[in-house]
Amino acid sequence: MATTGKAERMTLPSARGPLSATALSLLSGEDVALPTVAISDPLADDDLQLALFLCFELHYRGLEGVSDLLEWDPALLGFRRDLEQVFEGGLRSAFGIVPTEEPIDVQLRALIGADDGESLSSFLARHGTVDMYREFAMHRSAYHLKEGDPPLLRHPPSPRPRQGRAARDPARRVRRR
Repeated sequence: MATTGKAERMTLPSARGPLSATALSLLSGEDVALPTVAISDPLADDDLQLALFLCFELHYRGLEGVSDLLEWDPALLGFRRDLEQVFEGGLRSAFGIVPTEEPIDVQLRALIGADDGESLSSFLARHGTVDMYREFAMHRSAYHLKEGDPPLLRHPPSPRPRQGRAARDPARRVRRR
């Protein structure tokens, strides 16, 4: 990762195929003809996944050497839409669609309630190896990095350190004798 002022930006990777090469060309500001996105296995195609990642990274920390103005570039967004449609089609083919009238919160609670398997934390505590913990930490680090960004974008950092409630409320201060 390269550091630029406020945040770390990811250095641009090498292309994995024609889709990620197109994404890299669009990110460098080139006018390119968009390729037809036809993938036999969208869930396992490295080129498709890298191209999607590059398109989405502009909405998070950005990419080294890529203008932030490209975040909403119509050509890049159109390309991302095409990639997303192929990926979503792969997900629907693999897992199908189950029509339901239930609200999503009810569906999620039923899904969680029906799971009788061991939780991930319990499994790791009982059977985890060093390699399993390493992989878990690696994925959690990336997850927290991405999950923490959107709220931080909405709330700029405070110019002064946060104070506890007692420091803000004189009535709650404890007097020492």
